[in-house]
Amino acid sequence: MSNLHVQLDLKVPMRDGTLLSADLYRPRGAGPLPALLCRTNFDNQQARYLEPARIFAEHGYAVVLQ
Repeated sequence: MSNLHVQLDLKVPMRDGTLLSADLYRPRGAGPLPALLCRTNFDNQQARYLEPARIFAEHGYAVVLQ
């Protein structure tokens, strides 16, 4: 994943103050980028989400697993 920039366990504040965990996968370099948001049930690192996130990021998308 050297051509990707991955940030894990980012805390995203909701209006009620709750912090949701999010992982961001994106290509290295400047944006802006089209973005995809995938909402999960608790585990951002489920194997079924990681490969598609990597593939989309390699094709120019920012992918947020939340």
